[in-house]
Amino acid sequence: MTSKRYEIIATAFDRKGRILGAGVNEYKRSHPLMKVYAEKAGESSMKIFKHAEFSAVLAAGNKQIHSLLVQRFKANGEPALALPCPTCQAMLKDFGVKVVKYTTDGGISEYSVV
Repeated sequence: MTSKRYEIIATAFDRKGRILGAGVNEYKRSHPLMKVYAEKAGESSMKIFKHAEFSAVLAAGNKQIHSLLVQRFKANGEPALALPCPTCQAMLKDFGVKVVKYTTDGGISEYSVV
């Protein structure tokens, strides 16, 4: 079993900035699609636990997600790097997400999903 190291929070938004869904990383709940995307990204097929990005996409249901904000904070409350892993990047691309914003040690960065 994997122990909790830190919490990542992801929030999905539509084109107008309305919240469609949110999720956190889960170290005890898995999903078969996580394995599919891990293999697609060339990562370990043992990467099956639900990441915050995946949970937010599921929470959005069938709604079209325009952007996703992924956040992680240090114990002192300062932002920390929350760049989505290759598995989540592959999943976000397949689900049609256009923009990903994420916290860094210096604030917030973003990239366009290609």
